[in-house]
Amino acid sequence: MLGRFLFRWRGVIGVLAFGVVFWLARPTFGSCLLGVPLLILGLAVRFWASGYIGIEGRVREIGGRREVVGRSERLEARGESAEPLDGQRTRIVSGPYRMLRHPLYIGNLLLVLGMLSAMRPLPWLSVVVVVGFIAEYALIIVAEEKDLAGRRSQKLEARSEIAEVADGQGGSNADCRMQTAKGKMAEGESFSYRRAMCEWRTWVVTGAGWGLALVRVALSGR
Repeated sequence: MLGRFLFRWRGVIGVLAFGVVFWLARPTFGSCLLGVPLLILGLAVRFWASGYIGIEGRVREIGGRREVVGRSERLEARGESAEPLDGQRTRIVSGPYRMLRHPLYIGNLLLVLGMLSAMRPLPWLSVVVVVGFIAEYALIIVAEEKDLAGRRSQKLEARSEIAEVADGQGGSNADCRMQTAKGKMAEGESFSYRRAMCEWRTWVVTGAGWGLALVRVALSGR
């Protein structure tokens, strides 16, 4: 329950945390430059991961449908899907997902570390933010794994039903359905720049945060 709540409001929590850090920040021009490599690395990791998961990485509910009311046709034209990542595929296993279970979250952690380096708040606040981030996403991951386990169970039941249909109908219809499922899985397991470009929002937010740090430096004369 708590993990689902944190997942739904993770963006708001991030904005509030940034506000506190910015309020107590002590950035310098050197600290802003120090944060750049971590920020770029975090953006790169997220871009790579988004090339596989696409806009579904921005759902508001665990295992839920991306809110695309009025935009379905536009998503299809861009090669993206409005369907949730369940049904035929329960976990992506290509690209960064071959090495990391949650590369988007690793990218987020790098962005947090980069922003803390740029903002240079008090050490105790940096520790609180990092520990809070790890605790928050640990709870989110537990909730996601529980949801995946439930969907995996449903998938096994669906396969069992398909097998029963195959026995009763000679297997032709069932084989067709299985081939379609495999085709969808293969299509979603390759990197797509169209899917990755949904990361432009992260670029804008990160750039704005880093820019505010520079403004703070200019105003403080450091």
